[in-house]
Amino acid sequence: MGRPDLHRDGPQLVQDRFRELWAELVERDPHHWSAHSRALQYWCDKWHGSHELMHGFIDGAIDAAPAGSLLAPIKLEVYFEQFGQDGEKLTAWKRPEVGAALDAALADLAAADPDHPRAGYARGWLAYALTRAGRPTEALEQYRALGRVIPQPFTNFKDPRQAFVDLRVAAVQGAVAEARKKA
Repeated sequence: MGRPDLHRDGPQLVQDRFRELWAELVERDPHHWSAHSRALQYWCDKWHGSHELMHGFIDGAIDAAPAGSLLAPIKLEVYFEQFGQDGEKLTAWKRPEVGAALDAALADLAAADPDHPRAGYARGWLAYALTRAGRPTEALEQYRALGRVIPQPFTNFKDPRQAFVDLRVAAVQGAVAEARKKA
């Protein structure tokens, strides 16, 4: 009996093999950030999975991870993938489940070592998603912490610098409007 034919035996065989490899990986390093980030791409709808598999994968990883692992911000990338794939309107970022993911990502970042090598990644996703979610004052904190660094998801745009500047300006304008309402 030879090797299975991946073309004939289909996606389930590929997913089963991935799950075997994944089990070996998490046995060695259960919260390896880069592995989780790459596996997210594997499970997304455009490759070998679906929205349900992608969400299930990252939700399980986040639930198993210690606070400060910075796996929670990856959930924001999950929504970016989903909304982009489905052609969702930007208002999708204001859904309650996205708000919960934002709160979890903020808590994860607060618990992380300030020098965590993925802090910039977390701040970039938080800045983007908080701005889109209509939480500009919180977003502005992330933009301030980033300074001039332009991380993901802004690097996914045709003009990353302009996307970063445009959303940062929107956060500043929104934060000013919020402050005026409180005054």
